[in-house]
Amino acid sequence: MFPAVLFFAKKRKNKAKKQAPHILYNGVMCVNTVEMTSAVTALANAIACKLSVSEMTLLAGIFVQLGDTLATIAAGKALCEERKEETKSR
Repeated sequence: MFPAVLFFAKKRKNKAKKQAPHILYNGVMCVNTVEMTSAVTALANAIACKLSVSEMTLLAGIFVQLGDTLATIAAGKALCEERKEETKSR
């Protein structure tokens, strides 16, 4: 498919250290959301150049279903974790 990309902050002239990612959340490296959405847009444009309208429509539907399914799974897992925590605290 396509490689995952981690965007790093630009190096400052006076620092020789490795640069940290744009966003750190609880010690987890995350990409800058503006750069991420730009990359997704560029990918969509690249794909659109190679597909017919019918093929794009089908692919868009597949990705919508994928996103909806992932959201449903994540919500189910979150609910289960919440209930486990509630049970532990009783």
